[in-house]
Amino acid sequence: MIYKNTYKYFLIIVILLITSGNVIKSQDNEKKKKKKNNKSELSEKQKFEFESAYFDANKHMVFGNYELAKGIFLECLKLKENDAATLYNLSTICSFEKKFEEAITYAKAAVKSNNNNIWYSILLGNLYLKTEKYNEAIKLFEGLIKKFPNEIDLYIDLIEIYKINNNPEKAIETLEKLEKILGINDMISLEKEQIYLRDGKEEKARNEILKLINAFPNESKYYGILVESYMDSKMYDEAYKTMEKILEIDPNNGLVHISLAEYYRKNKNYEKSFEELKIAFKNRNISADVKINMIVSVSGISDNYIQFKEKINELIYILLEMYPEDRNVRIVYTDLLIESKKFREAKENLQFITEEIKNNYLIWEQLLFIENQLGDFDDLYSESNKAIKYFPNQPMIYLFKGLAAYSLNKYEQAIEPLEFGRKLIVNDDPLKIQFYTYLAESYYRMDSLKKSFLIFDEILEFEPENLYILNNYSYYLSLENDSLLKAKKMSLITIEKEPLNYTYLDTYAWILYKLEMYDEAQKIIERSILNGGSKNPTIIEHYGDILFKKLMNDEAIIQWNKAKDLGSTSKNLENKIKEKSLIE
Repeated sequence: MIYKNTYKYFLIIVILLITSGNVIKSQDNEKKKKKKNNKSELSEKQKFEFESAYFDANKHMVFGNYELAKGIFLECLKLKENDAATLYNLSTICSFEKKFEEAITYAKAAVKSNNNNIWYSILLGNLYLKTEKYNEAIKLFEGLIKKFPNEIDLYIDLIEIYKINNNPEKAIETLEKLEKILGINDMISLEKEQIYLRDGKEEKARNEILKLINAFPNESKYYGILVESYMDSKMYDEAYKTMEKILEIDPNNGLVHISLAEYYRKNKNYEKSFEELKIAFKNRNISADVKINMIVSVSGISDNYIQFKEKINELIYILLEMYPEDRNVRIVYTDLLIESKKFREAKENLQFITEEIKNNYLIWEQLLFIENQLGDFDDLYSESNKAIKYFPNQPMIYLFKGLAAYSLNKYEQAIEPLEFGRKLIVNDDPLKIQFYTYLAESYYRMDSLKKSFLIFDEILEFEPENLYILNNYSYYLSLENDSLLKAKKMSLITIEKEPLNYTYLDTYAWILYKLEMYDEAQKIIERSILNGGSKNPTIIEHYGDILFKKLMNDEAIIQWNKAKDLGSTSKNLENKIKEKSLIE
């Protein structure tokens, strides 16, 4: 037990030493000096009390007990006024608490108490930055560089402050000082290049790249940057010569072929441009992601997309051949398949992708859309079930599941996802109508007529001229001999909107039949037949029923036989023909 406690105590000491770092190191040199307030040094007892409290405060600070640590540090200051390390820690705690002005006060006091400790000054400088006191931060870091001229990080911090403070000249000046210390290197030259570019000084920016090339003549990446510079400045001949130089230095450099492709595209030599892209795409030194980005970029040239479509497809097939298992490549390939209307292959590809990428909603949605389009309702039901596990709050997936179950005549299984999914929809979402439509239809087929008709009424509150709903609802009412005048009114709207729609005409004719308005029903049903209903067995059977009511029995039987020949599945049709009588 004693060993365990001793080890724990040792660990805490190590943590405190690490976190304090050099903060209290400089205190050793001050031990023999008198305090600035001319008080005598601490007695042995006071010294013990201070060190014990300081240790305790550090321990609480390490474990995030900032308020407690802060209180103990303040007690430390009572014992040892103006103690720099204590002031530093108080500043740090205030910074954690986002009390930046208070933190600055303590940091200033720490620097004043011991201006030889660089960490105190750096803390103060960072606090100036957080509070956007850029001039104070600049002054402080400039002073630190004079005092510590070989501290590289100070130069980097000062450069960033100059950039934030919109002082590019001073940033360049500081970079040049740093260059004298470190020599020519890409970190400095590329930073200068970017500053010059932001300042619109393209030639000076390019000179920095040329400086790197002169210093490192066999480093192809600097030539690549130079190519971009020339291309951006429309100096195409210089860009081309530089690309030739890259291939001379590095014949296997694939990226240069992408640059050459861009060069030829700018010069409207599209054939050569795609030839260079094909070379680049076959180069394994270029990542698949870079190539995919090129596909997206080339496809984005909308004016010429149709012209380039075949060539873009060639590039995609190269990608697929090189990276058959890469999921991003398969996504791009899927787009190609969908555009080519190869939905069956697209579906198989998307199934592969969803096995690899389970958390991308858009990919799942695309798969479900295609399965719905193909009429693969078994797969649609199965895949939507899987998708719900990953995206339980996406209403579209519940709609697909309900639609699949409805299409498979599993009406009870359709109702559950449709009821749940519709609760996820906001009032103005266009999906709402689709949820309600399939719900109403499912309830109707389960003989839950009251629920079905209530939902149809709700739909018509949102969309009073929804022709599909008006037609189906009015037809269902007529079959039940329910609210026939309401049904007639709804059905009339549909044929006024679409007077040549044979389905809507048949519905209206059937409602008139139910209302015993046989003459008018005959006129309407004949309009339905003339406008495409002649091949529909239900419409032809309805025509026979209307004729029979008008005592045109022979003509009625002729129409019933036609309906039978057209493949009618009507339960009563055989008996009508056999009995030569209307059976309802």
